[in-house]
Amino acid sequence: MTFIGQCDISVPRKALKKWLPTAEKIKNNESLQFLGHLLHKPSLWHLNRKSVAKACFFGLFVAMLPLPFHMLTAAVLAIYFNANIPLSISVVWVSNPLTMGPIYYFNYWLGAHILDQPVKMPDFKLSLKWLASEINAIWEPLILGSVIVGLVAGLVGALVINGLWHWNARRHWALRAKKRSQSQ
Repeated sequence: MTFIGQCDISVPRKALKKWLPTAEKIKNNESLQFLGHLLHKPSLWHLNRKSVAKACFFGLFVAMLPLPFHMLTAAVLAIYFNANIPLSISVVWVSNPLTMGPIYYFNYWLGAHILDQPVKMPDFKLSLKWLASEINAIWEPLILGSVIVGLVAGLVGALVINGLWHWNARRHWALRAKKRSQSQ
């Protein structure tokens, strides 16, 4: 039930369910078949404050890491920590082909400053040869910066989800109390 100018506490769940992949779609995904029966735990599909906050944390953390198979990594973490799998996998897409470059450059820049190393910007050429030749110069600051940014982004995301969830619940209860007092 929605009120004029107000929203019901169920609205976030409805909106999330509308955009997230279904349990069946993920369970039938060939790349996740090795997880087998683990995908059948009901807690991995519930949308509650804790599972959504954990999913946001793991999705954002993994999105900031320069590694392959982001969605798989997020799914495994979600299973291990009982987070919502579809949301965890979806949040990973914060890092996508358009945002990867700026995210990883910022992570490298941050790591280089923390390690007190000069920021090297060699001639960039998108190729495995370039990556193989430059990885020795950039891997330490890139990994350090990525872990720090991932932890901070994940923590901020989880705190924002928790805060919004509590705010929405308090607002919902206040509206119910107001409606109850008006009907008496």
